Amino acid sequence: MIICKINMPINDNDGVALTSLHARLKTEIVTVFSGCTITDGRGVWYSDGVVYDEPVKIYETAINGAKVSILVDIAKKYALEAGQLAVYYSIDGKAFVDDVVPPFKVQSRPSPAKP
Repeated sequence: MIICKINMPINDNDGVALTSLHARLKTEIVTVFSGCTITDGRGVWYSDGVVYDEPVKIYETAINGAKVSILVDIAKKYALEAGQLAVYYSIDGKAFVDDVVPPFKVQSRPSPAKP
């Protein structure tokens, strides 16, 4: 088993709560991977001269390595629905930031160590 995490914003880019999205994401993770732990966090990043800072929910689950691609597809599906341009997730301690572009067959890029 490996530990995986998905960070998902609590609100969309207009400040509207993504309550329904989070309920569905939790249900899908629990259904597919049999459980998860959800914690509150903050996503902070720098882009084009602007510092972005937003509250996020962090979904952590232990999965069989063969299911990693399923977790990545789930992360991208919900990030797209949330109106995000990219999604942050980690697999076995390695961080990724992926562009959210259907049908989710883009290459992952490691998260930068510093903005």
